[in-house]
Amino acid sequence: MKKLMSLVLVFVLAFSFVACAKNDTTDQPANNAVQPATPSETTQPEPEPMVYADVRVYVTFQGERFISFNESSPYTAPDGTVYKKGDLLPTWSYIANTINANIIDATPKSGSKELLLLEQAAATKFEDAHVFLGSPRTLSNYGIEGYFIPLNEHFDKMPNFKAFLDANPAVSASLTQADGNIYLTPYFDDFDQLERMFLMRLDWVMALLDEESPAFDSKTKINTEYTAFYNYAGGKTLEVGVGNKQTFNISENIVTIQNNLATKDGAALANALRDYIDANYMNSKTGYTKRSDLFISSAAAYDADELIALMRAVKANPMYLTGEDKDLTIFFPRRVADAARVRMLGAIWGIQGVDSRNNYYYINANNELVDARMDEAYLTGLENLNKLYNEGLILADFEQARGQVDDFRGINFQTNDGFITYDYAASTVALHDLIPEEDKAVFGTIFEPVVPAAAQWFGNGFEHFAESNRSVKTEGGWGIAAHSKGDELNAALRLLDYPFSDDGLDVMSFGPRGLYWNDYMEFGGKQVPVLIDRFVEDRNTYASGNWSNFMRGFIGSTFGVGHIKQTLAIEAQVSNEHYANGINRISESPMKLASMSGTAPAETRVVPTIFPLNEDQLEAISVNTFGQYYDEWQTRIIKYGFGARIPNSTDAVPTKTQFVDELIQKGIELQTRIMNQAYNTIK
Repeated sequence: MKKLMSLVLVFVLAFSFVACAKNDTTDQPANNAVQPATPSETTQPEPEPMVYADVRVYVTFQGERFISFNESSPYTAPDGTVYKKGDLLPTWSYIANTINANIIDATPKSGSKELLLLEQAAATKFEDAHVFLGSPRTLSNYGIEGYFIPLNEHFDKMPNFKAFLDANPAVSASLTQADGNIYLTPYFDDFDQLERMFLMRLDWVMALLDEESPAFDSKTKINTEYTAFYNYAGGKTLEVGVGNKQTFNISENIVTIQNNLATKDGAALANALRDYIDANYMNSKTGYTKRSDLFISSAAAYDADELIALMRAVKANPMYLTGEDKDLTIFFPRRVADAARVRMLGAIWGIQGVDSRNNYYYINANNELVDARMDEAYLTGLENLNKLYNEGLILADFEQARGQVDDFRGINFQTNDGFITYDYAASTVALHDLIPEEDKAVFGTIFEPVVPAAAQWFGNGFEHFAESNRSVKTEGGWGIAAHSKGDELNAALRLLDYPFSDDGLDVMSFGPRGLYWNDYMEFGGKQVPVLIDRFVEDRNTYASGNWSNFMRGFIGSTFGVGHIKQTLAIEAQVSNEHYANGINRISESPMKLASMSGTAPAETRVVPTIFPLNEDQLEAISVNTFGQYYDEWQTRIIKYGFGARIPNSTDAVPTKTQFVDELIQKGIELQTRIMNQAYNTIK
C-alpha cells in the first residue's frame, strides 16, 4: 500500500519525532492533496479589509460537545486561562481573533443531536444562526430550496477553499449540485487513507497455530453449516507481500476438510487448519516462518474460507485460549447501535457496497452505479452471514443489549472475549487500557489491525482491497444561511474558508499553537504539529484518557465540521504501540484502497458521497420506502435466514425472491436509475 501511511508508520515505530520549524519549502500539498493548495500570489487581488461582525454558529458533537465549554467543572488551560461553562473554547477564540469576527455559539444545548440540528433550524427558516452543521446531502437539499447560499458565487472571498477544490476536482464534482452550485464545505476524517478495518486477537492466532504442543479443547463442538465459497480451480493466485505474486495449487478447501471431520471439536478443527497451512503455505513461495503469518503478517494470504476455518478453531477452544469454559464471541459490532454494520463482515468475500461511502452503492466496470442490495453476490453474502451466525461465529442477538451493557467492544476487552471486529483502529486498540491491571498478564491481549482477507473482487485473481477510504464524510458539512448579508456574510465566508488554509489545517486539528503544541515534526513527508507532554496529562485529568473527547470538549479542535482533520498525525502521537503495529502491518502489505482518482478503473473507485440531484429527482426519490424495508429485515435475515420462521412469532422472514420483489416495488430500481442520471453528469 504505497501511500502516506507507509511513510508515517516507519516514523512512528522508530519513536523519533523530531521537532522542527515549519517553513515555506515544506508547506506544499502532499501527493494525495491532504493539505489545501496555496492560492497563487500573482493572481490574487488585494484582500478586502476584514470588518468585525457577528457569526452565529450551530455546531455540536453528539449533543454533548460544542464550540463553547459545556462541562460543569472549570478547566484550566496550560496558559492559565480558566474556562467555565459557556466560554468559547480556545480553538474558537483563536479563530475569532484570526478572522476578526465575534463567533457566537448559538447551538441549542438541549436535544441538539447532529441529525436533528437542521430539522430544528428549518422550523424558523434558519434565522437563528449564520453557519449550520449538517450532512452534505441535507445541506445541499436545503441549498437547492434557497435556504443556503451558493459558496461558488463567493469564491473570490474563499481563496483557500477554492484552491483546495481546484487541486481535488473529484471532490469539487461530488459537491456540485444539479443547479451548478456548491452549498457547503465538506468534512474529511483525514484524506485518501484507510478508515475502517478488520482487527483481530493476534495472541489467540499465534496460540492456535504456532504453539508446539498445544492442549486443545475437546468439549466445545461446532455444528458446521457454512460450505466452501472457493474451489480454487486453476489455483489461488495473489500477491504474498508486495511484488511476490504466487499461485497455490490447493487440492481441498479447508472448510470442506473441517466439514468432513468425524468430530468437530477444538482439537480436530485446529489441527486440521494447522495441517492445511503446512501443506499449502509453509514453503519458499511465502517465506512464512510461522503458520500465523498466513493471517497476521503484512504478507498475509488468507481468504474468507481460511478465515472462517480459523474462527471455528477459536470458537471451539475457549479453555485452551482463556483458561475458562465459556462461549467465546467471535465477530462482533462495536455496540447495539452498530448492529447494521455486521453486514460489513461480507467484505471477506469481496462483496462491493458493504462499506460504501454512499448507502450501498458501488461503481461497476461499466462505470455505472449499482445498489448492492439488488446484487446476487450481496444476497448470497447475507445467506452466508446467516450460516456463520448459526455456527456461533457472529455475536448472538447482536442487536440487543446485555442487560445494561450495549458496548460489545469495550466489554470484550474487559472479559477476555471477542476475536474479530471491523472498526476504527485508534479507538479500538485504546481499549487495551480497559483490561484490569491484574488481568493483563493473564489475558495476554494483542488486538491489532490486520490485512483484510484476499478475495476475487474484480475477477478471477485474489487481491487485498478495501472500500473504506477517508473521502468526503456523510456528515459534518458547513453551510451559510441565505439570510446572511453584508459584513456578517463576509465574516461567515472567512470562517468557512479558514480551515482550508495552512494555519487552519493545523488549528482545526490540534488547537492554537502555544496551547498544546509549539513546534512541528516530519510526518509522512510533511510538517505536522507535535503535541507536548502536558496534552497527555490534561487528557487523562479532564477526559479519562479519551483524546477525542478532550480535544473536542476542552480545546475545541477536531470537530466534525468543514475541514480536513489530521487524524493519522494525531493518532500516531496519542495511541499505544498496537496502533502503530497494526497500521504498519497494513501499509507494508499489497492492499489496494478504493481510489479517489477519476482515471482509476471505474470498479475500483470510491463512490461520491453525494450526487447532484435536482428538485424533481429529489421529489421522486423522497417517496421511496425500500430503505426502511431493508433496514427492518437485514438483522432478521442474518439471524434467521431467508424464508425462515421467526422464533416465538407468527411472522416469517421473506424469501429471497419476495425480498427482492418488495425492494423493487418500494422503489429501489427507480432510485438507482435516478442516481445514475445524476452520476452521469459528474463522471
